Amino acid sequence: MSQSKQENREEIDQINTRIIISISYIVVFLVIGVPLWWCTTRVYRASLPLSDMQNLESNHYQTKSLGMPLSLEYDVLLSLVHSDPLGSDVAKTVEEIEENLYAILRNFSDVFDVVFKSQCVHVPDLKIPLAQMSEQYALSENQLPHIITPLESQLRTHLSNRTTINVVIYFQNCDKPPIYLYYDNNTRVPSNAFSSPSWGGIHILNPDSKSCRYPAFELNHIISAIVTEIQHLFDIKDIQNLHEFKHRKAQEMLASTRRTLKSLAKLLSEIANIVISEDVGRKIRRSLKALEDGETFSKEGRVDEALKAAKVAYENSESAFGDPSLLAMQYFPEEDKKSVYMPLFLPLVFVLTASLSNLKVLLKERSRLLQH
Repeated sequence: MSQSKQENREEIDQINTRIIISISYIVVFLVIGVPLWWCTTRVYRASLPLSDMQNLESNHYQTKSLGMPLSLEYDVLLSLVHSDPLGSDVAKTVEEIEENLYAILRNFSDVFDVVFKSQCVHVPDLKIPLAQMSEQYALSENQLPHIITPLESQLRTHLSNRTTINVVIYFQNCDKPPIYLYYDNNTRVPSNAFSSPSWGGIHILNPDSKSCRYPAFELNHIISAIVTEIQHLFDIKDIQNLHEFKHRKAQEMLASTRRTLKSLAKLLSEIANIVISEDVGRKIRRSLKALEDGETFSKEGRVDEALKAAKVAYENSESAFGDPSLLAMQYFPEEDKKSVYMPLFLPLVFVLTASLSNLKVLLKERSRLLQH
């Protein structure tokens, strides 16, 4: 009898061990495995004020269709193009030009940052037909777009994330007649320069008798030409008084922020598997706050404060909209998740089912043994 109880007890201990093993597997699968799989495969979406973003008013500020793209940073690439590299010593004036331009471009520091770059390029021929009128060449307005393409093949472009403003100064050869630009109505262009939206401008500088006698151009002429091009590209009335320019740029940035946030809200609402990280969420909330502050300052006529807030709003909205993390799981829809993870979890589910079934049998057997 005692031996039978001992055997019964040993059998119960074995069953208890098997029960513990089965329960351990089930607990690990359900308590650790499933939550871990859920956390690593779910689309994380930080809390966002989507209703505030969607309720932003439509853009009421009409921006101009022409001009340089809106940005907080620009590269000003100055290209001094000369048809005769021995005709005048252009290269020596580059440092002086940079020094003078930095002082002028510093006026824009409240609106955007500027990185100045320069190069000297020898281009023997513009490769466009010029009409000769008495002792000068005439270049009509409709020919001007054809200058950019051949020039771009000669210019050394700089790779940069910043928007580039191309400012080209073309120095006509002293041995050739001067080149003057004409509108389509045969009226001469006073500045002898033209601008191409989103690209920059070209200024044709004809040498005077002094420049041809002494191999150097008047520095003031070059500086004036560059400043004129920048003023035209940004539609600046007075470079010494940028109040109107600051106000306009603040309004453009606020309007762009409003459009970007509204588009982002629509995108995030329609596509459920776009990841919204905490960093993106912070940028959006910061942009919304700065947008509200900028509009308040603008209504109160506080242009400088409105501009600062507009820059913060614009920078954060653009950064949030272009954040790479938004596309982290964009091309991994739910159907693909099932097809990828099914081969992994199907064997585990079979083992789990077998463990549950085995646990049920073991509990019954243990209960039967305890009754004896």
